[in-house]
Amino acid sequence: RTKFPDFGLYKNIKPNQIPYPADVHIQKLAQVLGITKVKSFRIHDAIALTEFFKTLSPEDPLEYDFHLTRVGIIEKCKGKFDLEICPNCQLNEVCLVVPRGIEPRLQG
Repeated sequence: RTKFPDFGLYKNIKPNQIPYPADVHIQKLAQVLGITKVKSFRIHDAIALTEFFKTLSPEDPLEYDFHLTRVGIIEKCKGKFDLEICPNCQLNEVCLVVPRGIEPRLQG
């Protein structure tokens, strides 16, 4: 991948061959979005996360990594409901920490 935010360093590895980087921000968002319930990631969890995102983008499942990580880095997700942040979050329709009645949910 050569577009922002990547530098295009890996020429012989396809983006869909790289396991999802499971930093603390991705781990927290994977939990609040209901992608996984595990709290401590191991390599098989990173692979499972990669497989999940392959359902959204088979060629480049890591394209969401930067955006999801940024939500945690700039502290727009606390991993629990926050009245100042959650009602205006663009992920609130699919987030598991947003109480019912605040926003419509896709999770049922």
